[in-house]
Amino acid sequence: MVNKVGLAYRSEIDGLRAIAIIAVLLFHANFGVTGGYVGVDVFFVISGFLITSLILSDLNQGRFSFIQFWERRARRIAPAMIVLVFAVLVSGWFILFPIEFRNLGRAIVFLSLFIANIFTYMDSSYFGGASANNPLLHTWSLAVEEQFYLLMPLLLLILFRYKKTKPKRSIVLLLSLMAIGSFVISALGANLYPSAAFYLLPSRAWELLVGSVLVVIPEGIFTPKKRAVREILSLGGLSCIVCSSLFYSDKTVFPGVAALLPVLGTALIIHSNRRRETEDVDTWVGELLSLKPIVFIGLISYSLYLWHWPFIVMSQQISVGPPDTVSRLATVALSFVAAVTSWKFVETPFRLKKIGKGTKIFVWAGIGLFVLAILGLCIYLLGGVRQRYSEQFYSYYESINDKSFRIDLSLEDAKQGNFYRIGNPDTRRRPTVLVWGDSHAKAAMEAFAHYLRSRNLSGVGATHSSTVPVLNWYQTSPWGLNAQSPEYNQAVVDYILKNRIKYVFLVSYWESNINCPPVNGKTFESALVETVEVLKSEGVQVYLMLDVPRTTLNVPRLLARTYINGWDYRDYLSNPHNIDHNDRLDSNLLKKIHESGTIVLNPKDAFLSESGDYYVIEKSGQALYIDDHHLSTKGALLVYLPFLEHSLEGALLY
Repeated sequence: MVNKVGLAYRSEIDGLRAIAIIAVLLFHANFGVTGGYVGVDVFFVISGFLITSLILSDLNQGRFSFIQFWERRARRIAPAMIVLVFAVLVSGWFILFPIEFRNLGRAIVFLSLFIANIFTYMDSSYFGGASANNPLLHTWSLAVEEQFYLLMPLLLLILFRYKKTKPKRSIVLLLSLMAIGSFVISALGANLYPSAAFYLLPSRAWELLVGSVLVVIPEGIFTPKKRAVREILSLGGLSCIVCSSLFYSDKTVFPGVAALLPVLGTALIIHSNRRRETEDVDTWVGELLSLKPIVFIGLISYSLYLWHWPFIVMSQQISVGPPDTVSRLATVALSFVAAVTSWKFVETPFRLKKIGKGTKIFVWAGIGLFVLAILGLCIYLLGGVRQRYSEQFYSYYESINDKSFRIDLSLEDAKQGNFYRIGNPDTRRRPTVLVWGDSHAKAAMEAFAHYLRSRNLSGVGATHSSTVPVLNWYQTSPWGLNAQSPEYNQAVVDYILKNRIKYVFLVSYWESNINCPPVNGKTFESALVETVEVLKSEGVQVYLMLDVPRTTLNVPRLLARTYINGWDYRDYLSNPHNIDHNDRLDSNLLKKIHESGTIVLNPKDAFLSESGDYYVIEKSGQALYIDDHHLSTKGALLVYLPFLEHSLEGALLY
């Protein structure tokens, strides 16, 4: 079978597309295929192989035209993508919150300029952060291919016309060198500049170029002649793709060296099933991939790739928590329905030139992309069209930024005693209170500041995120001082003793330190006991503040989403009996701390509802948290401050 551009149809390549899209789909839908993102690498190799085949076929026959080449690409890519983006835009109006909708508008502008990968690179990480809420995140790979399509025809045309004879050897050599150079960039960048290496063409081009090199390898060279060898290579290639899909994860340094497995696996399958004029060389893997159901998935793979991620993102936005298995299966099913519809009524009519004949496709695509760019720009400039929601919605939604104390002190600050003042602002007064802790201490600091100010007391705060207030121990964290923590915390204790601080409050996300590995043979628990004993031995009154109740969901999003949907947010709250009242701190440990003279205070009951069946997360229309476990400023003032006033009544005398 020969297609309209003169290339023999290879059904096993459509089968490869099916493997690639299923891997990506299962990865994004969280069905255990932790390395399914390598499906994109499979697509890259296939694209490089097919595009180079098309260009060289036309060049060999003396009929290559840039206009015709890009017409075919536009016909293949643009219609389905434009329809998808319009659908995302409409659904986003009703589903996405202002920040996400604003980012969507910005993403559409970049997509319309064929640089969606640059937007995603600037935005955030593929495995999390803001990118997880971007319904067009996946279009970064299309942008990489589009940029490749712009450069590859020009390169091959120059090489082809460099000599009167066809410079096949020059093409093989140059493409191979380019692939090696790009791979080196990828391998170095994956460690030094991971986001750039993941999204940008220079570090991804080698994957497409591997496909290109497969096309120009001379017949008989590196082409296995024995059927048994081809079977082994083909099976090995499939194993490479499957193993990388199953055993890679978001912890894998990627692309770089790790990308060799899926890329070479794809190349092995394509090459070991290579056609010759005199024989059919399909292997067992090739025959498996050529089965009609698998080929059909390959045929709809482009539309399935387009539609699956927006469905996943929108379903997550509508829900208030992680989607369960049933909803994820429903999302996959809807993705298939949308893909088949798109393939039948959008892709196929344009590909067969039933719509947009000839160069008219450029007009259709140009108008569509221009309109999208204008709409995206307007949405971005209008801040996601904030007028769509009420003031109460924004009271909940914007509480994510309701944090007044954001100070992370450095080791040098601690050594120099540069702690920030709370309570009475008079710097001439000696502070009598020190609040020491991590980000949970920062979150509660506004309550301590108000409490001290109301009693004309002077205090200081010593805080750094993910840095627990204990001596000679630390845990490793992206946000903490890590190995500097012991020296930092010792400097805090030195300040306490030097300035004769009378009262010290230890505030931390205690349960995050449980079961962490020992440091120099010392556990977190023993370090905590040592800390309070050192302070007590110097006459300091220590207060160990247990943590506020932790929720299972992001509170601002929960309140905002349930408010819009008309749901009762209390239906999504954990039962108080399911939350560890002592922050997973062992009762014997707390007893030992209490016996040292340390006062243990637990604010959880202050958050308990009147009915006693849930912990409150909002009060007077205000969210009490900025996420699932950090208090907002209003939460600190509305609940934590009254708790301090009640618990410390008459306790701090000077």
